[in-house]
Amino acid sequence: MQRPNGKPYTTDRITQTLNRAFEKDGQSLRILSTVHVPLTFHARLCAKSRTYLYRLAVLKREHACDRSRQHHPHTRFIPIEEHDRCYFLGHPRFDIETFATVARMFEGKHDFRTFMAVAKGNPRQQEAMHSLRHIDHITVERGQTMTAAFNREQTEQFYDFWDVRIRGRSFLYRQRPKATMASFLEQLRNRKTELQRTETTVTYMDGSRKIFRNNVEFDAPPRLGFIVDNSPDQVPACIVAQFLYLGSQDCVRQEVLEKYGITHVLSVGIETPPIVEYDCDGQRIIETMFVECLDLAETNLAEVLVKTNAFIDECRTRGGRVLVHCNAGVSRSTSVVAGYLMQRCDQSFMQAFGMIKSKRPSVQPNAGFIKQLKQLQS
Repeated sequence: MQRPNGKPYTTDRITQTLNRAFEKDGQSLRILSTVHVPLTFHARLCAKSRTYLYRLAVLKREHACDRSRQHHPHTRFIPIEEHDRCYFLGHPRFDIETFATVARMFEGKHDFRTFMAVAKGNPRQQEAMHSLRHIDHITVERGQTMTAAFNREQTEQFYDFWDVRIRGRSFLYRQRPKATMASFLEQLRNRKTELQRTETTVTYMDGSRKIFRNNVEFDAPPRLGFIVDNSPDQVPACIVAQFLYLGSQDCVRQEVLEKYGITHVLSVGIETPPIVEYDCDGQRIIETMFVECLDLAETNLAEVLVKTNAFIDECRTRGGRVLVHCNAGVSRSTSVVAGYLMQRCDQSFMQAFGMIKSKRPSVQPNAGFIKQLKQLQS
């Protein structure tokens, strides 16, 4: 992923954005870290090893051998939290020790052709596929349930949990052990047929539209693709007379900067728009600074203020005028200006925010920034 200017996103920003998207979508996924790799990196070819985790829920022998019930032993109790998270085994003769012994026989280099799942009618399946794979290590260790606390006691009463870890440089594409390991990709392919057919309408900037349905492209009647903003926000709010100004990115225009005598531009969370920074003699006429800052409640505002306050202090020392802006001039830049007034002008949060609100009524920092600003005065 790259910005339009060709610069890559920071790894922290990618991590935070992905985790926020997973949380919003209700996915039980969490990205721990993001690593910047070269263009030559290939996730499959460059991997040193992969570890696959399979979880088994084995019905305890005393329940598996209970013939007092006519139904299948699994109908007795299955914890809802473990549904689709592990494989439930209820055969009374299943033995985990024998399973572990057999599993270790797969270590080393073997031909897994007999375990390949074949999709009938798929022409790609008729091609030669590499079925030789090398498995470094297979371990079978006792695991634990992931059920909630109120449900854990009953779950552990019926099931023993085991973690099967398979480590190797590569594993089997579209392959699975028949007895216990089902292919996740195969499950996705099966569910794909149950998805409802949809269509996607793409509107381009010139107003032309295309409809994509079942991999077929259709022309659609043109319409205006975006709302034209006939009243851009080009008037910065003067927070401190002849010194500190607050606005949106629309204010970062040459004519606006010259009109208000701006000498310093502080861009918060959005890179500085193109402006003339040097005169004809090569002398710098406008100092600019970009500070990374996501408009998220969990963003550490204190770390941002260390950089922004230093830049604003430098402008004040030189007797200049600084414009602080973000995208809309509502949350991030407002929080930076409020933080400066609190830390440099000895104002409380209510005084700083009230002063800014009176000059620019549209400001509204996110809830996380407001909480952090209130903590600054304590």
